Amino acid sequence: MPESKKYFLAIFTVVIATITFWGCFQPSYIRRVNLIHLGSGAKDTDGIENIFWGIPESDADTVINRIGYSLGYSYKLKLAVWVSYYSRQEWVKSRQLTGRHWSEDTSLPQGTYATLDDYYKSGYDRGHLAMQADMRGRSGECEREACLLSNVAPQKPEFNRGIWNILEEKIRDYVEEDGDCWIVDGPVFYSDEYETIGDNKIPVPDAFYKIVIDTADGNVFAYSFIIPNKDSDLPLDSFAVSIDSIEFVTDIDFFNELPDNVEKELESQKNLIGNKIVRMDNNL
Repeated sequence: MPESKKYFLAIFTVVIATITFWGCFQPSYIRRVNLIHLGSGAKDTDGIENIFWGIPESDADTVINRIGYSLGYSYKLKLAVWVSYYSRQEWVKSRQLTGRHWSEDTSLPQGTYATLDDYYKSGYDRGHLAMQADMRGRSGECEREACLLSNVAPQKPEFNRGIWNILEEKIRDYVEEDGDCWIVDGPVFYSDEYETIGDNKIPVPDAFYKIVIDTADGNVFAYSFIIPNKDSDLPLDSFAVSIDSIEFVTDIDFFNELPDNVEKELESQKNLIGNKIVRMDNNL
């Protein structure tokens, strides 16, 4: 064998061995989140794939896994306390919405869910938690599930169509242009005293939280917000908080299966959205 060829094979062998060694000793969470980001998560056949690193620990009475999202539901509140899903470029870029086809979630025990009459002339919007627009590219069934009343909460119209919609559109723009991400959101109550609507006394949240997790290129970083359920002309960054802050006001433990050092770093971040979500190099 020519000396040049032997030299090339030796170098090639060293390179392959180095790559294999690094792959074996990379932190497991880096391999996992990178794999999810590349498309192995959020399978239609397994609803639990809508959840990033552990079912949130909360006072939810049941966890419901649907095609496009999973939620933790409180029988007492008759609302989801968290909703989690994965958003992909091809899904949000897809066809137009098929329309709003609201329906009651009769899979829940009688007397624990909202009815259409509860929202009728209530003065409040049926505010999606998992956005219908994020489900449109998956299937008609997925889109219909987004309009179950277990996936909505009472939102003031000026909030739902204003600052909350601005945040959702910025996140969707990011997903369309730059990549997939995980989204978790839900209601915030600051006390046990709250306004209710309808005969079933559906509570009106004081605010809503939203968490966005990006796992691009093996990095993990978060954007998170708490926004009062009312009209606001303030910039979105005024409502940026850490995940730790959301856990404090909701008493929910998110992402509890992450390695402790990663969870601590991720949940302490307070990143600003600016005019556009920008990837940050937080290699944990």
